[in-house]
Amino acid sequence: MASNVRSPLDLSDVPSELIRAVADGADRDANLVVQFLEALSQTPAGSLLAKRPLHLPADFLLRLGASLRLFCWEQSGIAIHRRMGLPSARQALRNVFQSLADPQVAAQADDVCLWVVVLSTEAFAWAGRAELDAELLLGDMDEDSLVDALAEFLWTHRHALSDPREIPGDQP
Repeated sequence: MASNVRSPLDLSDVPSELIRAVADGADRDANLVVQFLEALSQTPAGSLLAKRPLHLPADFLLRLGASLRLFCWEQSGIAIHRRMGLPSARQALRNVFQSLADPQVAAQADDVCLWVVVLSTEAFAWAGRAELDAELLLGDMDEDSLVDALAEFLWTHRHALSDPREIPGDQP
């Protein structure tokens, strides 16, 4: 008997660009977590990480990745998470470590993880990081205004390259 109930993992209606953006964000978060833990292992407080392999819970690592993404946003001057009522990156990072011992803080840190993904998919250009190597925060602009702004930008910078096939630094 066929069921009309969709599986929660059915992604057939989700744009492939969105799936790619979420996966790329998770990959960047994982790399940030590795860099953070490696740097932490070089400090006296993190020396336990350097001595032997240490199992860290998956939810701790996810929370750490989300807080490090907030840190990257803040370093880039992006504060959309603060306007949405989320904690600063510094507070989110504190909460990640406190979440190991406090279930209430863990629930708050899990909410931050969810909101980081929501904001990443709703407020940022999905291909901004892949195509421009930057987080591209979208505004509350309608399509006509966006097209007008893009046209103005392109017109202003139309003489930036004399030949669009010439890219500075590239040599045949």
